[in-house]
Amino acid sequence: MPLVKVKKNFQVNIPLDIRKEIPLVEGDYLEMRVARGEVIIRPVMVQPKGEAYFHSEEWQKGEAMADEDIKEGHLVGPFNDFKKSLKALKTAKI
Repeated sequence: MPLVKVKKNFQVNIPLDIRKEIPLVEGDYLEMRVARGEVIIRPVMVQPKGEAYFHSEEWQKGEAMADEDIKEGHLVGPFNDFKKSLKALKTAKI
């Protein structure tokens, strides 16, 4: 287990062998908490508020269904003109 020193302004460096195991890049966010007297640090993903919907369970289920439809060839288009695309929408079996 690597030993690190707390520096000015309470900064610490993450040892190379740990960085190799957990891919971190400069600018990543880490969550810190105390559990049973120990400091626990873990990487977290911070998402913009406007993109939170994308990570919802409901959205991800829809994405998985769309991926399955694409894999099974349930597609129409692409179209070169509006009339053909409108006709396809009207006759699609949804």
